[in-house]
Amino acid sequence: MRKFILALLLTSALTAGAQGFVTHRAQIARQLTEQGVRKAETRGMTVPAESKRGYFFVNCEQGANAQQVADQLKSAGAQIRMVRGDMILLDAPYSKLDALANTKGVWKIDVSPRVSKKTDVNRKVTQAGEVIDGTGEKLPQAYTGKGVIVGIIDNGFDFTHPNFKDKDGKLRIKGVYEPGNFKFGGDSVRIDGEALTGSYYSKAEDILDTLKVKNPDGSHGTHCISIAAGSTSDVKGVSGNPLGGIAPEADILICPTSGDSDYYKFCSDNQTDATAYMIVESFEYLMSEAQKLQQPIVVSISLNSHDGWHDGSSNMARVIGSYAKEGKLPIMLCASNEGGDQMYLNMKSAAKDTVSVLVSPGQGDGYVWGGMKTKKNVTMQVAIVSLKDGHKYYQMPIEFNSDPNTGNYGEGTYFYAGEDADNSHLEGEEKEAVEGLLKYIKDGDIQIWCYQNQAMNQDGKPYIYTELILSMSDLAFISQIYNRGDKPEEDVLGFKINLIPEEETELHCWGDQGVQLVGQDNDLNYKMGDSSISIGDWNTSGVPVSVGAWSANNKIKEKGMNKAVKQNFEVGDVTYFSSYGTDLAGHKHPTVCTPGLLVVAAGNSFDPDKNEYNIYEDKGYNNQFTGQKNERDYPYVYMSGTSMATPCSAGIVALWMQAAMDKGKQLTCEDIKDIIAHSSDTDEYTKAKPERFGAGKMNAYKGLLYVLGIDTSIPTLSKQQPKDVTFRVVGDIVYTDGADDGTETTIYNLQGVSVRQTKVQSGTISLAGLQEGVYAVQLGNLGSTLIRKSH
Repeated sequence: MRKFILALLLTSALTAGAQGFVTHRAQIARQLTEQGVRKAETRGMTVPAESKRGYFFVNCEQGANAQQVADQLKSAGAQIRMVRGDMILLDAPYSKLDALANTKGVWKIDVSPRVSKKTDVNRKVTQAGEVIDGTGEKLPQAYTGKGVIVGIIDNGFDFTHPNFKDKDGKLRIKGVYEPGNFKFGGDSVRIDGEALTGSYYSKAEDILDTLKVKNPDGSHGTHCISIAAGSTSDVKGVSGNPLGGIAPEADILICPTSGDSDYYKFCSDNQTDATAYMIVESFEYLMSEAQKLQQPIVVSISLNSHDGWHDGSSNMARVIGSYAKEGKLPIMLCASNEGGDQMYLNMKSAAKDTVSVLVSPGQGDGYVWGGMKTKKNVTMQVAIVSLKDGHKYYQMPIEFNSDPNTGNYGEGTYFYAGEDADNSHLEGEEKEAVEGLLKYIKDGDIQIWCYQNQAMNQDGKPYIYTELILSMSDLAFISQIYNRGDKPEEDVLGFKINLIPEEETELHCWGDQGVQLVGQDNDLNYKMGDSSISIGDWNTSGVPVSVGAWSANNKIKEKGMNKAVKQNFEVGDVTYFSSYGTDLAGHKHPTVCTPGLLVVAAGNSFDPDKNEYNIYEDKGYNNQFTGQKNERDYPYVYMSGTSMATPCSAGIVALWMQAAMDKGKQLTCEDIKDIIAHSSDTDEYTKAKPERFGAGKMNAYKGLLYVLGIDTSIPTLSKQQPKDVTFRVVGDIVYTDGADDGTETTIYNLQGVSVRQTKVQSGTISLAGLQEGVYAVQLGNLGSTLIRKSH
């Protein structure tokens, strides 16, 4: 059993100075950091200055000039990282927090939210394969994402994978920006004279130098960028066609969200998730790089959080919305993966009534965020109970109050049981509470917050609310035998949080990372959690494109297997995990769905846990990176999630952006949503579950026709590719393998003008006499395609 210590820190929930306030979580971060520094110094250790600093979001008062506020904060000792709208991202010494809060124009200083990670078949079912290569392996290459940037913010990248090199072996990754990499001495990114944190690499020889740039933290990022923009591979996928991304000729920019030990000195307080800060700095880099290269860009993010009101008011929801709108950075954002979980509760409470939340920890990790909009006190009680029948094993003997002016424990409560906490100050009831709790916990950590906070509504006016947070890490209970049934069996334990407000209000509560929620009202009636608002909080500004997932594949054929094994999922239906719902600001999610179940794409050959994935194939390659001496196996693996659906949508948008360049346009998020609304497929599945699918199933080919205006200028043109016909262009000849000779053919230019009426002869169509460019070809009643004539 690990050693457990508990810290019970009682501080003012809203420490206000003359101007702004420091949130309770930021105060706790400061206290834990100061405790760690004191402990280290008493042992004679030298504590680096970086360990006494933290990253913070600053919200400005309504009407304040954020840039002027940032200049004042800089003068007070802060390092400004971003100014956007009324928000400022900075790092500063913890000792400066109160002084920074007293700066004129500052309203609130807070830490960041928690973050969690949320194709050959993709190409086929979205008609992206047809856009790229007809319906087979031969490439007319009408639209491939050429000239467009696909940017990805994620983690676990194999920069050396052959899937990211062109047919000549040249690296298609044009830049890697690691905001958390302080050690390896890459270039710095400077924007308007200010340097971003971390390191930047733009030369292929540096990116392929595994001593400088290596990101072995899983395969998530590798898989995602492979789906969006991987090159066409010599490995054939489930559909029988070569594996490859949706936009195989797009340029790639990668922003890993991992940090080295120097970076995480900023995050040693157990409160700060550095990922959110790295995402913000990555936005700055991607926007700046696209402007420098003068290329359109689409950004894929397969990360999200349920930390917040799900109404667009959280800092991350507002930041993402701002970059997507004012920054003109089209962002494809995963809907999240809780669509099949009992993870959302909404319960009303009369004054003095008890509203309870029963929490199942999931697989040991879990996170719960809840809020009650009330200015008055909310009392919190904590117990360990049976999730089978509610039997109470242990009730903590003390109560906590969110109002700083109420009760003995009424100064905003933070409760942390873990090996790094300090309980030397505990005595009496507090010590008894700790010892009683730890009798039932075998391993892992638990943190609980209940305190008053402030947020800003849609009209820009602040309001006070009580915030509840429960965070569990590797948590395991000591086994208890359930003796209240027909025969003894192991019980299932969880936490029961009682909330008792002083006035009528309601609770909104979300679980993440597999947490299941059950509510109980004052009359002891149970209410099961549901997934009706399972959409991630980051989507709720309503600006980015929210991407859900549907099932295009239900078979697994692992390396060495003779045949694929069918899984118990229905092809065509929405995936069970795809999140959805109308958020509390009234936005409906998702915007659209793409394939996200059992998707095959590249894996990370440097991932130490790569064999834990279902590996489709390992293929050996030489000469892939600097100093490679032996053949290296590069994997292609199966993964599922809206994490996979999101880069699929980003790859499709890259194709649309390339087409938009032909029309002299640049696409925004609103343009992309308009294309989606006018081109997505609907069928019996989307009609049966419209709330799960949004506009339907994203269709790359139909979207291209809409972008090019061909759908209206040529109303008779088919919106579908011909089945079982392969197109390839060689000089003035289009080879139409699979089409019968004599098939009537019409060729249109992008203005919708018919430039040739002809027939298929000897399996070909002549383009002689036509200028270079893109044309739409209607092949009798079989369907249409887009071809590009070039030298």
